[in-house]
Amino acid sequence: MSVDQIASALWRNRLIFVATFLACLAAVIVVTFSLPKAYRSTATLFVGDEQTAKALEFNPTLGESLTRTYSTLREPERREFGARAIAAEADAR
Repeated sequence: MSVDQIASALWRNRLIFVATFLACLAAVIVVTFSLPKAYRSTATLFVGDEQTAKALEFNPTLGESLTRTYSTLREPERREFGARAIAAEADAR
C-alpha cells in the first residue's frame, strides 16, 4: 500500500473521522460539566513545646551565616589556587 493510497483512503473517510472527533469532544464536555466541583486541601498542625518551636522557627539571617561560613572555609583553597596560578604564569615565562 503506497502513501497515495493511504492518503486517498483517509480523505474518502474524512467525515467519519470528523464525526468521531466531534462525538468524543461532546462526550468530554458533557462529562466535564456534569461532574461536581471538588476541591481538596491538606494542612499539618504542629503541636509541641516551646523549646521545639524555637528550634523550628525561621531564621532570616541563617542564609547570611551559611554564606559567611562557606566563604571562610573556601578561603585557604582560593589562596592555594591563586598561588598555583601565579607559579604557572612564572613557569610559562
